Amino acid sequence: LLLRQKRIMDVTVLDQCFAFAVHGFVPGASDKESSKNKTAKNDPNSASALSKVATHRWVFADLDAMKYLLLNHQVWDLSGAGPELPLRLLTYFNGLVVAHSTHAAFNSRRLHLLGIIRWTLHLMLEATELYAAGASAATVGRKTDDPDEQFQRSVSMDAGSNKLGIAGTTALKNGWLAKPPAVSRVAAGGDPSNEMLLGCKTLLRRVLTFMLTPGDLEAIAGAAIYTVSITGGSAQEPNPEDYQDGQPPHGSDASREKLAPGAVARVYLLRLLEELVVDGVNEIVADDKKGGADGEGPRDAAVEPHSGGGYSAGRGKGDAIQHPKHQEAQIFLSAFAGILTPVWFACILEGCREEASASAVLRLMILMIQNSRKFAVAFEEAGGFAPLVLSIPKFSTCPSIILSMLSHLLHAPILHLPCFASLDPKQLCEVFDQESDSPDLINNDYQDSLRGPSDPSCGIFALLAECLGRNIQLAGFDSEMGRKARNTNEAVLQLLSHRHAFSIAFQDFCRTPDFLEPLAQALCLVHDEKLQKMQRSAFGGPPLPKQDDEQFNNNSYEGGGENEYPDQYNENMDSHPSSDHAPWASNQQQEKPKRTSRRGSLSEKWTDETPTERFVGKIEEEGEGSGIGMVQLLHLVLSHAVLKGPLAAPLVSALFRSFPIHASPDQVEAFHLVLIEHCRSVVEDALQRGEPIAL
Repeated sequence: LLLRQKRIMDVTVLDQCFAFAVHGFVPGASDKESSKNKTAKNDPNSASALSKVATHRWVFADLDAMKYLLLNHQVWDLSGAGPELPLRLLTYFNGLVVAHSTHAAFNSRRLHLLGIIRWTLHLMLEATELYAAGASAATVGRKTDDPDEQFQRSVSMDAGSNKLGIAGTTALKNGWLAKPPAVSRVAAGGDPSNEMLLGCKTLLRRVLTFMLTPGDLEAIAGAAIYTVSITGGSAQEPNPEDYQDGQPPHGSDASREKLAPGAVARVYLLRLLEELVVDGVNEIVADDKKGGADGEGPRDAAVEPHSGGGYSAGRGKGDAIQHPKHQEAQIFLSAFAGILTPVWFACILEGCREEASASAVLRLMILMIQNSRKFAVAFEEAGGFAPLVLSIPKFSTCPSIILSMLSHLLHAPILHLPCFASLDPKQLCEVFDQESDSPDLINNDYQDSLRGPSDPSCGIFALLAECLGRNIQLAGFDSEMGRKARNTNEAVLQLLSHRHAFSIAFQDFCRTPDFLEPLAQALCLVHDEKLQKMQRSAFGGPPLPKQDDEQFNNNSYEGGGENEYPDQYNENMDSHPSSDHAPWASNQQQEKPKRTSRRGSLSEKWTDETPTERFVGKIEEEGEGSGIGMVQLLHLVLSHAVLKGPLAAPLVSALFRSFPIHASPDQVEAFHLVLIEHCRSVVEDALQRGEPIAL
């Protein structure tokens, strides 16, 4: 009561209060230690200021002093003070539960008993809101010479409440301002470098390592959802949806995008959940290893790190054996699956406005699908990847998001894959050659297929094809985003072609509707984009050669009866009503056809372009990252089905039926011509080789 009314909480009082609660803590010792250490002299609040000698004997002794003095939010007025005191207290709490502390387990359980998890989450969210308010105030207060920007700021200040403006100014004055990290760096696995929020996350992980309850998981999941509502704080936070309708910004605007405080807190909470999943499963496996070492001798070689499936690595589908601790690990993961539901993932992804937190969400979701059978079944029942088509393709150029989808598609444990700031085809091929085709994950897919046929639109390749199609649209722009989209598609398509040459599991997948239908749909969308581009370029300029032919085909297809004949022929017929035959035509009339060619007539065959070039363009103009790469992948699948086994007939039959249900007759005809062209090419190749099974 005295501390709250007199507002006398400062560094000295804080140290004395902590000394009440913790046996072995000497007030002022950390400051003396930091004064001796030159590296920590300028930052006494950092964790480096607490040495191992100072913290390894700390014991949390007095619960009442901790509860009423340190964990009492009424004592703390964060909005009226700066981040120095709570950051100092977080440093002390982390010293209580640090790994080298002799009493870390005892201290963690005592802190958990007092509700340290919800206290830390509350502090984390309140600090995030203060950082966001301070950053918004700093943005508004920044000087600018642009009159339009000044007008926009004045309008935004008038539109907002006066109370919100005062709160932001106060937060900025008290020091609630952190340097925003770059989105691209955080998306590639970098730390957002917010000391306050990182201290909260570190404390949560250390305490939950010793005691984790479903209530704690619910609190963390709820806090992650709440961060979606914390807006403001990033001066430049472009909306990814803006790239869908118009041309992306020129230059390196995307690389300069900064992460808002709400997104920083969300990234920390999502990474905390991932670390809890991994640490929990690894601890279960480590306990099994210790049991094997304490017994009569080493256990079976199957006791290796649990990488996500129901079976041990290194064995085939038929002779796979369960990991000795598999059942125990699944029980542990089912607790996460009951709270981190597919709906929870979809809600967070829908609220993500930048790729850093979106990639963290998708990575955690793929981790749960690969590890937890309970979550994988619930995910399929909730519609699989189909609901994510509205949220994930916005970030189709993000390497981390593409890598997460590829790990699930190619059966590579996501924990074994590194983070890349950019996608290089050679690098991707090397990584996936080592990690793809995990027997655990292939067996999981096999068990899923036994439950019944799946909808191709709910599979992972449908989501990946949607991203590839959007990248093809972005690739038409001469900007940094367009270049990134082209490079992303080129790397992904080269990797898929490479894995098709060496992976039996991926070859089998490529013959299923889950692969063929999304690929055909993406190709038809590419064809639409090509036609729209031709129309845009022809608008107001000279007509393109293809325009007349398309209009000609449409008229001849829709026409009938008297409209089938040319006007000149009709006039001649009208001029001789009593004659049974038309008169002889002049030389000029002989040059014109007396009847329009039927649709698809061979007399109108194009000789300057192949059906593939008419469908998706030429490779020298579009590049391998365009629809050409997809057609080449389709050719590989068809060629393999003919040359490696009697699989071509059902594959070709499925291909001719795999066009989108909303496709127009022109699209279907163009798509079928591409299929016929590549079937002919494969047949000619088979005849030249003369292999009996191919024939």
